[in-house]
Amino acid sequence: MENGMDVRNRGWIYSQEYSIAHNVLWNINTTRYKYYQNIYEYAKASRKIDRSELIDMGKEAGFTHNMCLDEIIGCLYANFLTKYLGEEDVYWITGRALSDFMIYKEDVKYKFCELPITIDFKGTYIRLLTQPVDSMSAEIVAQLQQRGWSRNKSRITLIKKVKDLEGLALELRAAVPLVCKADKMFDRSFLEVLEECGRKRKYLQDYTGNFNHRGNYASKTYLKYRLYYETLLMKVGKPIDWGGQAFDFAEIEQLNIQEASGFLEDSFQDGMIRELSKKEKEKFHKPFTLTGHAYSIITSYLNNYHNGRLSIIARPEEKAKERYRLVVGNNTLYNDRMVSCLKQMKNFDKGWFVLDELELHGLVNHVLQLCECFDMFGDKTIFDDINNKLR
Repeated sequence: MENGMDVRNRGWIYSQEYSIAHNVLWNINTTRYKYYQNIYEYAKASRKIDRSELIDMGKEAGFTHNMCLDEIIGCLYANFLTKYLGEEDVYWITGRALSDFMIYKEDVKYKFCELPITIDFKGTYIRLLTQPVDSMSAEIVAQLQQRGWSRNKSRITLIKKVKDLEGLALELRAAVPLVCKADKMFDRSFLEVLEECGRKRKYLQDYTGNFNHRGNYASKTYLKYRLYYETLLMKVGKPIDWGGQAFDFAEIEQLNIQEASGFLEDSFQDGMIRELSKKEKEKFHKPFTLTGHAYSIITSYLNNYHNGRLSIIARPEEKAKERYRLVVGNNTLYNDRMVSCLKQMKNFDKGWFVLDELELHGLVNHVLQLCECFDMFGDKTIFDDINNKLR
């Protein structure tokens, strides 16, 4: 037993997990998608996998040997794979990998008819964000821009600022029926979607594209070691994959952790820290980096998203005309009022609450009720009045 965890059985004993769901801009290509599906099928028999097997799966999908090595690093970065400290060639397929790979298949039918919106309360205004992904038609993007949605500097995000909740309700009532049309649903595979709206890459003869993904970032160690993770982040800036710095064991010991080796082992198996490859160590001269998964978790907490961010996805109902499905991302640090309101949605799927068979008025009203739960609004109940006025 090490630091509250049965290492070899991977039996977590920590009582409190931190998780947050985000709308994620997901860049994917057909070769990588096939690779992920190979890993998913393998995991049905065993979660333990050797590097040689990962390389064989990558080559079967269409990668070269060096590309396979890069993909393994990418899987460690994303917390799709973890490994034991000091074991060079043995990996574990994570719960996040299985969850995300399943979502890729389950959500494909909505790719041309879903509207993901991230709602941020910024004090003096409310900011709405969505991604003009490759499955969103140019016509819809143009209509959103006519309504005042504008692209950010990178041009990969559409932003709309509204001054109050009435403006939020108006925007939802206009945008949801514009995008969420049941006749845009289909039963094709995700590979067919990529080939239809992605871009062909000559060197691999495959297709690549950007899509929305309902991501869920979870950590069993973050709340336990929160101050240590945050101190590491301040020291290194970012994961090395994003231009940050690597670190070594001596720097971990400087955090004054009572069991530095236990912290490192826990963090490895939780997908928060990874060991660099031989090539990376030659470049950075140090062995460890935070993962992208860890960066998302740490910054989500530091940005106080549990007190002012709501991630939603609106979708059409398949067999009910002018009926919608509301999908809302969870945050385990939401206050009790928010938790109570989310539980009314009853269905919970991989970090997201789901409420179906909604009229447009009902969808908007439920979003407003959720917004009411943030502490900044106190105990005011104003959303029914706003929504009734807009009916």
